[in-house]
Amino acid sequence: VLTADSDCPPSIAPGAVCNVRVVFTPVDVVSYTATIQLSHDGLPNPQTLGLNGIGGLALTSVAVTAVPQSESSSGQAVTFTIAVTSPYKVPSGTVTLVDGAGTVISPPLTLNASGTATFSTSTVIAGAHTLSVRYAGDSTQRNGSVFFAYVVDPQTTTTTLAASAAAVVYGQSLTLTATVTPGSNGPLSGDVRFQDRATQLGSVAVNGRTASFSVAALPVGTHVLTAAYEQDPNAIPSVSAPVSVAVSQATTTTRLTFASNSAFVNEPTTITATITPQF
Repeated sequence: VLTADSDCPPSIAPGAVCNVRVVFTPVDVVSYTATIQLSHDGLPNPQTLGLNGIGGLALTSVAVTAVPQSESSSGQAVTFTIAVTSPYKVPSGTVTLVDGAGTVISPPLTLNASGTATFSTSTVIAGAHTLSVRYAGDSTQRNGSVFFAYVVDPQTTTTTLAASAAAVVYGQSLTLTATVTPGSNGPLSGDVRFQDRATQLGSVAVNGRTASFSVAALPVGTHVLTAAYEQDPNAIPSVSAPVSVAVSQATTTTRLTFASNSAFVNEPTTITATITPQF
């Protein structure tokens, strides 16, 4: 598109100077030609000036807004709204959200008719991130990018412990079940450590949101049991409230078995005692 204006008055005195300004605004990436005719009384024919120009790729600007704005918790959904603008027309094409040096967070997102795209994710790991949005450009717009900081905090957790029985006899199996509830409803990848006061009974990986452990060797007495969730970089560790379990002595029955139903005086014989605990 060519537009022209001038500061020339209707009548110009001999030797006077005036200015004619021509503005070239390309609308595509192609070569352009145009002519301008200047007419005045001193020449029988108009003067023709040739103009040539090449339309280049337009500069673009990329902006991002996030909700939550600059900080969230692991597992919490974050919505990014990306806007690409140009002084000449609405850009088209795709944008991609990238973490750090090149970890791709989003697939290529197609800009809508307003030059914007929206993407939601809850998979960015805990930590301080330098995110970037990369605009691929289109046939008339240059590519562009923008960098911004975003912090993902480890999500909080709450751990509860349940025992299969409040009282057992020695040797009887006891099942402990820990339930871990994430504060941001995100996935869990840590372990649960089961403790009897200061003694570690065992450690089990969380399956979904629970972990179970069975033990049958608790000594006689009162035991104070706890479960601790740990070893998850995206979650804050937590410890359950204590659960008390009483272990009592097992009752037994004893049965004697003789190797023979009869024996002679002073002749050795074998007697076997079988002791069976009663649960």
